[in-house]
Amino acid sequence: MSSATKLWLAVGLPALALGAAASWSIAVSDHQAVPRLQVLLTALTGGSFIAAGLVARTRRPLNRTGVLLIAVGFGWLLAGGLAASNYSLPWTIGVAISAVPAGFLVHLLLAYPSGRLGSRWELVVVAYGYALVTVGILVHMLFDAQPTPCDDCPSNAFLVRDDEVVSDVINAVVRVFAVAFLLAVVATLVGRWRRSSPAARHALAPVLLAGGATLFLLAIHVAVQSVSTSVSDVADRTASVVLIAVPFLFLWGLLQSRLARADIGRALAAGEARGAQDRVRELLHDPTAELLYACAEPARGYVDVYGRPREPIAEPGRALTMIEREGRALAVLVHDEALLEEPELLEQVAAAVGLEIERDQNLFALQASERRSRALLDALPDKMFRLSGDGIVLDVQERPAMRKYVGFEVGASVYDSGVPREHADHIMSAGLQALETGELQTIEWDVGEAGNLRYAEGRFIPSGEDEFFVVIRDVTDRKRQEVEQAALHRVALAVASEARPEQIFDLVSKEIAAVLGAHTTNLIRYERGNLEAVIVGGWRKPGVRGLPVGQRYAMEGSASEAVMKTGRPVRRESDDANLSSRLAEQMRQLDVHSLVAAPITLTGRPWGAVVVTLTTPHSFPPGAEDRLGAFARLVSLALANEEARAELAASRARLVSAGDEERRRLERNLHDGAQQRLVSLSLSLRLAQGKLVSDPEGAKSLLSGAKVELDVALEELRELARGIHPAVLTERGLGPALQSLADRAPLPVELALPEDERLPRRVEAAAYYIVSEALANVAKYAGATGVTVSIAQDNGFAVVEVADDGVGGADPQRGTGLRGLTDRIEALDGTLIIDSRPGRGTRIHAEIPYVRQPVPTGS
Repeated sequence: MSSATKLWLAVGLPALALGAAASWSIAVSDHQAVPRLQVLLTALTGGSFIAAGLVARTRRPLNRTGVLLIAVGFGWLLAGGLAASNYSLPWTIGVAISAVPAGFLVHLLLAYPSGRLGSRWELVVVAYGYALVTVGILVHMLFDAQPTPCDDCPSNAFLVRDDEVVSDVINAVVRVFAVAFLLAVVATLVGRWRRSSPAARHALAPVLLAGGATLFLLAIHVAVQSVSTSVSDVADRTASVVLIAVPFLFLWGLLQSRLARADIGRALAAGEARGAQDRVRELLHDPTAELLYACAEPARGYVDVYGRPREPIAEPGRALTMIEREGRALAVLVHDEALLEEPELLEQVAAAVGLEIERDQNLFALQASERRSRALLDALPDKMFRLSGDGIVLDVQERPAMRKYVGFEVGASVYDSGVPREHADHIMSAGLQALETGELQTIEWDVGEAGNLRYAEGRFIPSGEDEFFVVIRDVTDRKRQEVEQAALHRVALAVASEARPEQIFDLVSKEIAAVLGAHTTNLIRYERGNLEAVIVGGWRKPGVRGLPVGQRYAMEGSASEAVMKTGRPVRRESDDANLSSRLAEQMRQLDVHSLVAAPITLTGRPWGAVVVTLTTPHSFPPGAEDRLGAFARLVSLALANEEARAELAASRARLVSAGDEERRRLERNLHDGAQQRLVSLSLSLRLAQGKLVSDPEGAKSLLSGAKVELDVALEELRELARGIHPAVLTERGLGPALQSLADRAPLPVELALPEDERLPRRVEAAAYYIVSEALANVAKYAGATGVTVSIAQDNGFAVVEVADDGVGGADPQRGTGLRGLTDRIEALDGTLIIDSRPGRGTRIHAEIPYVRQPVPTGS
């Protein structure tokens, strides 16, 4: 076991135990205002300091900063846990040591980054601070029965005599000394800042600012604790939040050191010497850093980034870091001596600089060799011939495969070699232009047939007064890639602009035909349970037969069916012996010789296919299926965008409709119930008012009747409110609310509920309405004899299931209730599955993700 592992086990395990104990103490405390927040702040603050201290101790075992970070973390956890106790002695100890972490923090700030105090003055300030946070508070507690403004806190176990006068005097003295201590700390930090170089300030700034802000807030907390509890608590919690940044800033500094190698490597890879020095300065945060390169001949010394001779000299306040590889000096880094406190950063930068310099020494020769080799390879033509100014072929060198581009014969004219007239004209025009200008000329042309076009590039170079060379290369792969990428880019732009699917279909059809050289392109959509297909988009070359948009056909035996079943692109040729008779007949009728198809999917299920064809005798080249698949994926993306937009619009419409319907229901219930009774009540009160003098007994009778009407109206309003959101769900939780639903159901309901644990309110509400809607549907339509309702928790999900033994056949698309439940569950990132086969009953299964929130047991 390594020493680092032993250290983490020796410190980490006690830290975990102490953190758990402190969290439990705070959680069950009777005098913590916000226990959850206090648990979070205490655990996070203490844990972050301990973790940062372990990392620091592991990476820099000789630096005491790690020990001080660990001390702050343990002190914070111990003081926080004890001060939250409900018992006198531990609470008293916790209050007595509550400021000790602040003493460790001051020690850490004054000793950072070396971990050692730099002067006798700093040693005096730290000793003064430790005395203040221990002896000062302890003496005050001997004479104050209530050392903290807390009415619910336990009694002071250290109380010798409750003497308010003595307590106030000691408290005032401690506050004066605390102010003096704070001023001394601030003065020390300011003095160090003013004396520091830019590099040292960069290392000090984040930690000192965060630590200083924390001490300032803690000072406010102590100063106003006896005056304003609320202000004191706010200052205390704010200090805790700010304090969390101190260890993270320290770790950020360590991380910067680890990233330095990659950063300087990227800077030097740019090939700019001056840029490399600027980047080194940025990484070291030292604007005066210099990079001096060792000359190839050691006797010539060093040069700076401008090539001027320089001697590396360690001046006051400056330090030298040698950059060597295998004992050979490569460079010297001249920098601020404060950077010696960050040896990892210097080591990473120096190592990266050395590696890049060594690599660069070999890179120039390698690059020159590569350029020569590439030039030779690029100069090797696929075909080269020499022509005279009047078009006579003087010489030919070619690869056999290139004869199809230009089939010239020595001694023949370019116009008598079987080359198309337009190609011969282009060749002679470019050659004569090269002779006239004396400059290189370039042209491109295509040869071949539909579906298998190839591209050639010709370069024309003057070779005499009346002759020129023609160098020809096959650039088919490059041209195909350029054409295909341009087409895919146009389709992608259309998809990104949220064009309608019909527009996407038309554009894709045309682009695919252009890229593959196809004669027809069809976009197919599957229908009727994938038994039928309909053409929703297409393109065909004029004069070529094809199926029109809107045409339907049976899937059986077609290429579309093969794509749907395999989920992969397919190729079919008319002379393939394995063709189905139906597909062979259709290809014969449409004069199709070659066919390629690729699948279109939507949310993981087959949606349709893209089918492209070539007429007889043309065939698609190898790889056409994969090229077609790229376009099919863009069509899938466009369809997914459209489906998402349609689903969003439908969901919004359902929400609006449901809201309108619910308002109308409330209006009807209020109008027919409570409103009528309140109107009647108003009339009764007026009649009673008129009889108060003339007929007191009659008025009394009317008032009694009005009281009855008022009670009934109030009960109706309560029932209406329960329909909106049941009070029992809010007050007692999901279990009692579901039990109330089961009791009111017209058929037996069997409940299977989890232990008495509360879920988040929105999850409980969703589960309640699922069960409520399901029970209502069972009562109206299912004809069931019983229902089973179960609520469970599974790996962060609330699982709700309602099952009945009724007739089944429920369709969520035909009713607003179940569809509304689906919207509600999806809004919580959950899923709702309805299994309702006819004659097999109905089962509603919902899974709702949640993050458990502790429920307060008393407040």
